[in-house]
Amino acid sequence: MIVSGLHKGKAFKWAALAGAVLFVVYLLWPVGTLFPDDYSRVVTDRYGNILRVTLARDGQLRFAQESDKLPEKYVKAVTMMEDRRFFHHPGIDPFSIINSFVCNIRTGKRVRGASTITMQVVRLSNPRKRTYLNKVIECITATRLTIQKSKDEILKLYATHAPMGGNVAGIYSASRYYFGKPLDEITWAEAALFAVLPNNPSMINIKKQRSELKIKRDRLIRTLLVKGIIDSTTYALSVDEPLPPVKSRLHFEAPHFAELALRSTERNLIQTTLDLKKQRDVENIIRRYCRSYRDYGVANMAALVIDNNTSEVVAYIGSQDYDDTISSGRVDGVMALRSSGSLLKPLLVGRALDRGPWVIQSKVQDVPSYYGTFSPSNASGEFQGMVTIEQMLIQSLNVPAVRLLYHYGQADFYQDLKQMGVSTLFRSADGYGLSIILGGAEVRLWDMCRIYSALGNEGLIRPVRMFDGMEKENDSSRVCSPGASWLILSSLSKLDRPENEKYGHLFSDQIPVAWKTGTSYGQKDAWAVGVNRQWTVGVWVGNFSGEGNPFLGGAVSAGPVMFTIFRQLTAITKPLWFDCPEYDLKRTSVCSATGYLPGPACPQTTTVLTPSQAWKTQQCPWHRKVVIDRQTGYELCSRCWDGKEKKDTVLLVYPAASAEILRKKGFAADIMPSHLSSCTAVRKKKSNISIEYPTDGITVFIPRSLDESYQQVVCKASSQTESSLLWYLDGKFLGETHDFHNMAILCNPGKHILSVFDNEGGEKRVNFRVVGRNTIVKNGD
Repeated sequence: MIVSGLHKGKAFKWAALAGAVLFVVYLLWPVGTLFPDDYSRVVTDRYGNILRVTLARDGQLRFAQESDKLPEKYVKAVTMMEDRRFFHHPGIDPFSIINSFVCNIRTGKRVRGASTITMQVVRLSNPRKRTYLNKVIECITATRLTIQKSKDEILKLYATHAPMGGNVAGIYSASRYYFGKPLDEITWAEAALFAVLPNNPSMINIKKQRSELKIKRDRLIRTLLVKGIIDSTTYALSVDEPLPPVKSRLHFEAPHFAELALRSTERNLIQTTLDLKKQRDVENIIRRYCRSYRDYGVANMAALVIDNNTSEVVAYIGSQDYDDTISSGRVDGVMALRSSGSLLKPLLVGRALDRGPWVIQSKVQDVPSYYGTFSPSNASGEFQGMVTIEQMLIQSLNVPAVRLLYHYGQADFYQDLKQMGVSTLFRSADGYGLSIILGGAEVRLWDMCRIYSALGNEGLIRPVRMFDGMEKENDSSRVCSPGASWLILSSLSKLDRPENEKYGHLFSDQIPVAWKTGTSYGQKDAWAVGVNRQWTVGVWVGNFSGEGNPFLGGAVSAGPVMFTIFRQLTAITKPLWFDCPEYDLKRTSVCSATGYLPGPACPQTTTVLTPSQAWKTQQCPWHRKVVIDRQTGYELCSRCWDGKEKKDTVLLVYPAASAEILRKKGFAADIMPSHLSSCTAVRKKKSNISIEYPTDGITVFIPRSLDESYQQVVCKASSQTESSLLWYLDGKFLGETHDFHNMAILCNPGKHILSVFDNEGGEKRVNFRVVGRNTIVKNGD
């Protein structure tokens, strides 16, 4: 019996020891993740002002921890309210348990709890039915939590998840929701409010029982005074503070930008580069203009502002009113695909200057031109004959821009745009054709602002930054060289400004801006993008419905908005314009009249700045040394000048199409004299031109349209050597064709002469007759 008792005693000891070990292991076993990573997503501006908040997955407004340290005011208030011995007990407070037990026994009901902050964290993480067993489990888990985590960590868990009334959870969200400010700016009264709110929040909160809530808050403030934590002055000021209004202090700011930020990262707290004050300034400008434009049938507007020093987005307005459902206000105009109009012209010029043979003063033909079925026209409907590339940019001329693209190479430019990051090109280069330079492709305001901002960054394209750490630098992507960028900006700064800006140069505070406009076909889109040292500002005006409007024009409707934004944002005390990149420019001698390298016949030259990397050259193609007969004025050569009184002269002989337009406008344009007809060199020369239709002597029948007007005749020609041909009907210039020599002409009934010339003086002509479909042709007619 004694031996048996000894065995039982040993067994009990071993069981007790094993139980103790298991209990210790249980206490030390990691409690795991108490709360899921389920927080509201918060988008702020650069200064912490909230732009947008989303609810957590459980429908709560719960912000993640904003800082590593809780405000001392809140720590003092919440521990005084909930758990005065928080920093000293092991997760449970034995004194509170005893006092609560005695009080509840005396009253016969539960009037006082003993839950510590740690126990409340356990309960918040895993809500259970209130039973004595669950209370014991809660106490044990609280002890485990105290062993495994610091007091600061436990208090932060409580502060992040404590109920604050309604669906607001945690003091970080409560501070923003009720007071519209970050937690580190709260007052003693606000800290006391956050301490008392979790105590029965469903019954007493900001929205109901407000007087009882204030009594509870003030009682806690009084306790803080009695305990010597605050002084009497702080107490008096604190109890005088009213409760926050029922309405939330959270607002939905910069809605399109905030939504873009949420799509661009998975972060919970997204601090962006936006400046809310500047955002509101630009929004007010947009709304003011949009109200006046509605009278003209224009409903939508978008704008983007980039800080050129940092490439950061400062203001982003996707539409005039996000809540304007009638006018599709939720469409993001900054990211919407719209026809580019003329916005790509400076990009072509930059690449052309870097390659050569063009310089900014080089002349390009501005004449009626046909490229297969494509025949561009200028907005004015007129032609100037010859213009410099700078004039083409300033006046936004379409015809010379297409000609420049034709000679530069549309496939090359297409690849250039791809390299610049224009990601909206979904057709092939041939699919867009030459019309890509006139708005044949769709672009985003975002991309255009990024590329124009690069012009202000010496041509280097930098990612547009919305927030830190998300964009990758790409130093190899360029619009053009630093030298070409500066030349383009200098040219674009000479554009005529809108009426209210035209006389700004008379004032010392004028803001320099290089800007470009664009108007899409059918006047559906109006663009204006401007650059100076400080800002890139892009504005789009139109209708999201795609409806055209005669009021829409880059200079008329978008330009004034853009300049108003520049005036609002630009600090005139800071540098406004760009330094000349002399290291990337060279001085080049060119023909004064044509802007190409001087040839042996060029009488005068001038020095211009050109990009250092330009490699392709071309001598002036239009100055010619000519030997003429003083008596007859005919051109002579070595085969026919013997016995003639010859004279050496220099002529500026532009192509016939340009020369004719220049002469009509009153400008001098030399005419190449005819060669002496008796010269054997002329007799041996044969024309390489063939007119395939109409043939010589043919009678052409033309039907009438429904409106009784005659339809056009499509004439066809070919050349063995020349890619360009000039067309004349009855001595009147029709236009120039390239590669595919088809010309649609409108002929009245009667006899006509069709003449086709090449640039070397070769000519072919045919005679034909036009009659209407119902005309009776008589013999001999």
